[in-house]
Amino acid sequence: MIKERKELYLENLKKNSDNEDDGTYGKKKMSFLDTLLDKLHEGEIDKTMLREEVDTFMFEGHDTTAAGITWTLYFIAANPDVQKKLQKEVDDFYDENEEPTLTNLKKLVYLECVIKEVQRLYPSVPNIGRVAAEDFKI
Repeated sequence: MIKERKELYLENLKKNSDNEDDGTYGKKKMSFLDTLLDKLHEGEIDKTMLREEVDTFMFEGHDTTAAGITWTLYFIAANPDVQKKLQKEVDDFYDENEEPTLTNLKKLVYLECVIKEVQRLYPSVPNIGRVAAEDFKI
C-alpha cells in the first residue's frame, strides 16, 4: 500500500511541478498517508517511522473497531431487556423506511445510546501507558 501510494504521490508531485498554476494536489484534502509521504519527502521522517505510523493506523484502527463491535454484541446478548428494546426500535425503523441511509439512521436513538454506553463500559483502548525516556521538569 505504501509503495502504490508513494508512486501516485510522486506522479502528482511531478504534475504539480510541471504546472505550477494548477497546484491542486497540495490544496485538496490529503489523506494521512499523503501527509506522511510529504514528511518523508521533506526529510522530517524516515522510512521506518513511516512504516510504524502506517502499521498503527491500519492495524490498530481495525482492532479497536472489532473490539467495540464484539463488546456491543456481548452487551446486547447479556441484557435481554436491552435486546428487546433494540429489536422494537429496529422493527419500527424498517416499518417506516425501506432502507437505511445516513440521514434516517439518526432515528435509531436507542441503538446510539447502547453503543455509547458499551464504549463507556468497555473502551477499546482502556488506557495508554508511557515511560519517560529521560527526566523532565513539570
